[in-house]
Amino acid sequence: MNFWDKIFLKGIKKFPYGSLQIEWPDGKSQKIDAIHKGPNAKLKIVDSNVVREIIQGGSIKFAELYISKRIITNNLTNLM
Repeated sequence: MNFWDKIFLKGIKKFPYGSLQIEWPDGKSQKIDAIHKGPNAKLKIVDSNVVREIIQGGSIKFAELYISKRIITNNLTNLM
């Protein structure tokens, strides 16, 4: 796990509601549960540059990565 991945996880772990199943580029999977129940989503990160690009580029970059299928989710509404 690189520097960017650690920052990404630190932020996600602060979410108060829901759960997120992350599939990393190496095929490993990780589930993060918030304190309170809420929406559930899966997020597949296709390549190792995606997390850095999201952190540096924000919501516009996230949308670009989603459109280009470099990130994949089973439910975009729940992910948001």
